[in-house]
Amino acid sequence: MRCFLRTALVCLASVIGICAWLAAEGSAASPEGMRLYVFSSGWLNIDKSGLQTGATGKISVPVAFPDQASKRQLAV
Repeated sequence: MRCFLRTALVCLASVIGICAWLAAEGSAASPEGMRLYVFSSGWLNIDKSGLQTGATGKISVPVAFPDQASKRQLAV
């Protein structure tokens, strides 16, 4: 039992150390000139006849596009 507890504590300490090391690596400064843009998504409803001859009804197509807010640089 004592050996198991020791092994578990060593493994836990190792995992915490690796997480701390990865977190330190992830907090590096951003490259010069990097910008963050906002993208929006939605649905475009079009007639099926626009895609296929003789089709009836409408379909919804998912689309993504830059939002108006992407014209300015966002603070991170």
